[in-house]
Amino acid sequence: MQRLTSITQAIFFLVLLVSSANASHAAIWYVDNESTCTTSCGTSWGSEFDSIQSAVDAAAGNDEIWIKMGSYASPASPTITPQGPATGINIMNKNVALYGGFAGTETVRSQRDWANNVTIVTGNNITRSFYISDSTVRIDGLTIQDGYAGGPQPNYGGAGVWSHQNNLTIANCVLKNNTAFIEGGAINAYSDNDGTITLVNCIFFDNYSGGGQFSLQAVGGAIYKKNCNMNIINCTFVDNTAEAEAGAIYQYLGTTNIRNSIFWGNYAPFMEGVYSRSATLEFTYSCGQVSLSQTGNISSDPMLDSTLHLQPNSPCIDRGTANGAPSTDLDGISRPQGNGYDMGAFESPFTATTTTIPTTTTTIPPTLIELSNFDVTPANLKVIVQWSTESEIDNVGFNIYRSDSQDGDYVLVNDNLITAEGSPSEGASYEFIDLDVRNRNTYFYKIEDVDLNGVSTIHGPVSATPRLIYGFSQ
Repeated sequence: MQRLTSITQAIFFLVLLVSSANASHAAIWYVDNESTCTTSCGTSWGSEFDSIQSAVDAAAGNDEIWIKMGSYASPASPTITPQGPATGINIMNKNVALYGGFAGTETVRSQRDWANNVTIVTGNNITRSFYISDSTVRIDGLTIQDGYAGGPQPNYGGAGVWSHQNNLTIANCVLKNNTAFIEGGAINAYSDNDGTITLVNCIFFDNYSGGGQFSLQAVGGAIYKKNCNMNIINCTFVDNTAEAEAGAIYQYLGTTNIRNSIFWGNYAPFMEGVYSRSATLEFTYSCGQVSLSQTGNISSDPMLDSTLHLQPNSPCIDRGTANGAPSTDLDGISRPQGNGYDMGAFESPFTATTTTIPTTTTTIPPTLIELSNFDVTPANLKVIVQWSTESEIDNVGFNIYRSDSQDGDYVLVNDNLITAEGSPSEGASYEFIDLDVRNRNTYFYKIEDVDLNGVSTIHGPVSATPRLIYGFSQ
């Protein structure tokens, strides 16, 4: 009897060991939208599933889904969920990772190249891209675009990704041109109790919340988040719009931590950047439409090019923090490249430079004006020019000049000299609104102060792009 017991125990531990080994070995499922496989599909390159949904349905445990470059349409027919019929690729009660950027020959994940092997999930402007519930999911290396969420709950928000009760990570992704009627053009994330959303190296471009019968309630042009926590690291938000509140992000309850990110050209009648309601917002080392009261933030024009990369003179270069920063950027380039980590989804190969305001003077000593600030702020069909002085001696007033190139010809834009208001002991603040501009054009400005003797000093240039709408594509 004792010998039988020993044998039984040995068999039990052997079965347990085999089960544990099998549980720890995640399967890889392969997807190619041009696959012609009909049986035993999804197990290798050459016998792939032809849809992402088929791979999701097959996945279990900690499985991975490798998606070959191409364009994948999300299902338009709704799936019945606890929240109601929901459109999009349906991921429920799963622990799975979806990776894009494959050429179709890779044997290890590190060989993929999501920047060049672009992998698109599209709603084709008729349906959302992903519906995710009660899951732990990673989405990595995809372009999620042209989603549409304009139906009853849960289909009125999150045209790119609708997330309920998840731990969701979205990394190295572009979310663009998604439209939802009310809450979150690109992402709608909420939880009944907990859950964390993490966004790393992502671009949110031209997403829209509004257009439905409840457009006055439309919030979160890019993201709507409720009662869950969210971390945003090295992301870029450009040209997202909400018809009511929060052009970029609307958060209600929970905590959002934003670092090393750029917010620019987002629009809403109330709060163009991020709006936090009954929630905690930690907003640091970021640029643009940001809270300057927190650590490391700057409100300057980030100086992005047409692909949303940083231009050589961008103030975002080397201005981020190493805390939690990813080791690579959205192009797969190592971080940092310069003397520090950059803000935004792309790391610049340039290093930060100290920018000084060039001045042009006559042979007579310059005017006795101490300028403390000179900045321009873009808005819809206008540029707001603001400057301040510490002190003014014998100052008569100011002129403003504009050019469409930094080194081009500058023309006078004010009809009359802007009268000086400062004194030798006290400065003043000034504002001029230039309405003779067009959206999407970049303008450069200089100001000229003139003294009683007619001597003048030129300050600038600084630049702005009204309602910045980049022709971004990836």
